[in-house]
Amino acid sequence: MWAYMNGRGYEFPSAQLGELADCNDLLTDSSALRDRLADEGYLLVREFLPRDDVLATRRAIVEELDRRGDLMPDRELMDATIGPSGPSSLAIDSRDPAVEGLFQHPAFLRFFGKFYGTTAMRYPRVLVRIKASGGHTGIHSDSVYIGRGSPNILTCWTPLGDIDAEQGTLALCAGSHKLDSFAGLRATYGRHDPDRDAIKGANNAPGHFSFDLDDVTERFGGTWKSANFRAGDVLIFPITTLHCGLQNHTDRYRMSADARFQPADEPVDERFMVNEQQDALLRNREQVARGDRPAITMKQARAKWRI
Repeated sequence: MWAYMNGRGYEFPSAQLGELADCNDLLTDSSALRDRLADEGYLLVREFLPRDDVLATRRAIVEELDRRGDLMPDRELMDATIGPSGPSSLAIDSRDPAVEGLFQHPAFLRFFGKFYGTTAMRYPRVLVRIKASGGHTGIHSDSVYIGRGSPNILTCWTPLGDIDAEQGTLALCAGSHKLDSFAGLRATYGRHDPDRDAIKGANNAPGHFSFDLDDVTERFGGTWKSANFRAGDVLIFPITTLHCGLQNHTDRYRMSADARFQPADEPVDERFMVNEQQDALLRNREQVARGDRPAITMKQARAKWRI
């Protein structure tokens, strides 16, 4: 199988794009899970959620896409085949009961409460991502978007259906959260904030460091890894782990959602405490992207940061 990023193909699995290992054998041992996360920078949990619950959420989304005319007629609805006119509007409101209900499943707070050893909370704002053919997400760490609260925030990436590497799964750079070779990057790029700073992200995507997998591993080290996912699986990682969404190389929409968790008694990032994106919060990054205010490029910022 081949996976794609920034127009380049990577055999999967291979030395350039390895395979994530699940941690299901450790689920009864929270201490071992914490050690695994600290060591590897991720936790892949297979069958974390009931498959039927995830597929019910997927069905609600694809039915909405079908009503908008975004799907190919006379195809299996749940395949979400992209229609002949291409996508019209792929924004899905995460306040939709089908989405909100999925992330209220007790499995989440039960798992994170045991993991943290204290009461856990989920940030109300959930991000639903739908990628058409060619769609991808640049390399970034979540610390640049949700870095104003607890340092112990964990992202939980949830595929909304069966997704293989060719369709554009999430890939992460194992080791980027802890290796000394990434220390300068974590202390500079990892602490910048597109809602505050005048820095254009790579390809003018706010907060994105690069779109080139090799740009990271050749300069800093680490190993890119991904997996073929099934509905019900989740991938959990700290906000310091570099990751990206691989390119969708199929004729079907790729659907996923991001939720964030942390200990309930630690400081929160207020930007994510409402389940919507307030326009005022995006004003700075949009002005930078449009060129309405003086800014430097990510390439210039990297030179300034000496990374």
